[in-house]
Amino acid sequence: MIVEDPFIKQIKEHWQIITKICFVYRDTAEDRKDLEQDILYQAWRSYPDFKRRSTFATWLYRIAFTTAIATYRSKRDKWHREHSRLEQIHDPPTEAEGQSEQLLLLKQAVAQLDDAEKAAITLYLEGYQYAEMADILGISTNLAGVRINRIKNKLKQKLSPHDS
Repeated sequence: MIVEDPFIKQIKEHWQIITKICFVYRDTAEDRKDLEQDILYQAWRSYPDFKRRSTFATWLYRIAFTTAIATYRSKRDKWHREHSRLEQIHDPPTEAEGQSEQLLLLKQAVAQLDDAEKAAITLYLEGYQYAEMADILGISTNLAGVRINRIKNKLKQKLSPHDS
C-alpha cells in the first residue's frame, strides 16, 4: 500500500488556487508556468512551518500571493518589454478562441489594478467572505470590505463607456 505524502495530497486538492493566482498575475503561458513552479517551491519550503492555525487553502493563498507579488516586482520591467514585443506579433484572443469581449475587458481592467487590489478581487471573485479574505491578506475584516467596494467602483469606472 502506497501512502501519499500529506503535502502532495493537499497541493493536489488545492491546485486551482495556484492556477488562479498564476492566471491573475501572469499573462503568458510560460510566465504562468514559471510562477507555478515558484509557488510550489515556496510552499514546499514553508510546509514544515505550517502550524495549521488556518486552513491549508488560506495558507496556500498567502504563499501564492506573496510569491506572485515578490517575483512580479523583480521581473516587472523585463516582462513589460517582452509583453510589448509580443503584442506587436500576436493578435489579442478572439471569441472564437474562447474569450468573450467582456471577459477580455475585465481581465484588462483587473491587470491594471495594483498587487493588493488584484489579491483582494481574486478572493472576492472566488466567493470568499470578508473575514476569510482578511485572514489571507493579513488585514481587518472591515478593511477587506472597504477595499472590495473601492475596487468594484474602480472597475466600474474602467469598464463603463466614457461619455464624450
